[in-house]
Amino acid sequence: MSEKKGWEDRAAQGVLAQRRLMVLELAETLGNVAEACRRHGMDRASFYKWKRRYVTDGVDGLRDLPPHHNVHPQTTPLSIVQRIKKLSLANPSIGCGKIQEILLSENYQISAATVYNILKAEGLSDKRFRWKAMHKLFSGIDEGMNADQRRFFRRYRDFDEGIGSSAFFGEAVCAGTFAIGILNGIDRIHIHAVIDAHRSFAFGSFTSYLGEILRYSVFPFFEGSNYRVYEILHSEQLEITSDEENLLATCVRRAGAKVTKISRERLSERGIFADFIETVRNDFFQRLTQSREVTSSQGLQREFDAWLQRYNAGRSPPRPGDEHPSIETVCEDGL
Repeated sequence: MSEKKGWEDRAAQGVLAQRRLMVLELAETLGNVAEACRRHGMDRASFYKWKRRYVTDGVDGLRDLPPHHNVHPQTTPLSIVQRIKKLSLANPSIGCGKIQEILLSENYQISAATVYNILKAEGLSDKRFRWKAMHKLFSGIDEGMNADQRRFFRRYRDFDEGIGSSAFFGEAVCAGTFAIGILNGIDRIHIHAVIDAHRSFAFGSFTSYLGEILRYSVFPFFEGSNYRVYEILHSEQLEITSDEENLLATCVRRAGAKVTKISRERLSERGIFADFIETVRNDFFQRLTQSREVTSSQGLQREFDAWLQRYNAGRSPPRPGDEHPSIETVCEDGL
């Protein structure tokens, strides 16, 4: 019976994937995304999501991913929750993976995902929140801190000054390309990332350049959420192709966004962008490559897409009007 049900599920997924492919092909034929979506009852945010998946994984990418079952923090003993909070504040620069290793050495079995869920529930999942908790704990001065706390407090002092952050969703996004590690002992892997400076909502790819990410992911997402991008901060040493420059220029012009070049050092060492790159490097790339073999950038991208979906959980933009007034559409059909 279960074998028959499994076959039926696979068949249903195949039909669903073909329907999504029809929408993508129709949009290309018509040269009009909105009309193709209207005919098939698909919203544009979903269209661009399936388009990205199709470019990366082909027809298989148009199938639904298996459900992700979260572990609820409430199932963890209170004493362990308190221990995780204490470790996070005593060692604010370490991530969930390192906290997990410490707890395992203390003979408590726990996953890094559970550690993250607990930190999130306690308001300590982001470096910004840990910095603010430390600021309150030590009354804004670094006396009495240990060496790691002091380094962390001084490095992210910008959080108190508003540098690297923004007042509302879309006010500024940070864009850049940075190396995160070596794949198969040969290939240096770079991530192309765009992060909203207000909520840390992130877009990233190992296989697409920044211009493509901005055009096919960032701007459509903001438009679908009824927001807009006001400013793009990117490194002056950013290497992009001439075609990508044209793509970026087109999107920026149509969205009316301001483009500001900042030094690579400032982008790589300060604020939310640095936090995201460090998290990708330590909590995604290193843990993934240590646990199993990844043989291609396409395989790495598939793993990253699933990881990024979990990372962005809870960082989605608020409903328009809760933080900032809604805005008009910023990208034309077919962009």
